Amino acid sequence: MLGLAALYLGLKRRSARMRLAGFVIFGVSLAKIFLYDLSELSSITRAFSFLAVGAVLLFGGFLYQRLSAELDERKAAPS
Repeated sequence: MLGLAALYLGLKRRSARMRLAGFVIFGVSLAKIFLYDLSELSSITRAFSFLAVGAVLLFGGFLYQRLSAELDERKAAPS
């Protein structure tokens, strides 16, 4: 959630560093989930974990696409 929040703030504030930080935090947390946490879970819990991670990834992609499109529209519109 921290990675998504940083990504959102980076898009709203037009900060490339904040967006990059959000992607890095998001990537590190996903790597930890797949490399460490999944080995400790039972098969049913692992399935629910995959569903939750997939939902968060879809939400993050939707958020990024929507806010990026808004930024492109603002840049294209004459002031």
